[in-house]
Amino acid sequence: MRGIPGIGPSDSLRYDKRNLHHRWYINWQSSPCIRNHLLIRTSTSKCNKDDKRALLSIKSAFNNVYHFASWISASACCGWYGIDCDPGVPGAARRLVFNNINLSGDLPRELGVPEWSVIDLSRNKLTGNASFLFGAEKATGRIDLSRNEFAFDLSKVAFPVNLTSLDLNHNEIPGTIPAQINQVDPNFFWKFNN
Repeated sequence: MRGIPGIGPSDSLRYDKRNLHHRWYINWQSSPCIRNHLLIRTSTSKCNKDDKRALLSIKSAFNNVYHFASWISASACCGWYGIDCDPGVPGAARRLVFNNINLSGDLPRELGVPEWSVIDLSRNKLTGNASFLFGAEKATGRIDLSRNEFAFDLSKVAFPVNLTSLDLNHNEIPGTIPAQINQVDPNFFWKFNN
């Protein structure tokens, strides 16, 4: 076996010329970065059972559109389309990003079950009440519901204490902006108009 020019024969990435297809392979045992990445990926591949149950209910509510093809009960939710998990909390779904995928209809209440750090449902055709995504007890840092057709009374919403970014632009949301907006992070970004 011959090494790649510029890479010595003891390096972990090698080129095997004996194979007609010139395959690359990685000696993962000699590379701590790769080994640690694989171990982290494996530990986060499991899924919190409550999060998974809620996510599968969400899939059903949206009539199994093709974006949910990877959402099957036999697979880990951390690998599902639009879902990212927290590497510090194995299997906990933390980011939901479904922007501009043509979702329509009311949001299922199960969407409020996982402790999201990021919710991005912007640029869809979603309707109804999304107030259950808010709450002082939630850990959500960023919420983008812009360019939908949500309708809920903003004055009755409590903002999550960790909220740093809120975009409700281009919806049908009545009500006044709660005074609580003055108590959030001074770097808080928000955008709101109809």
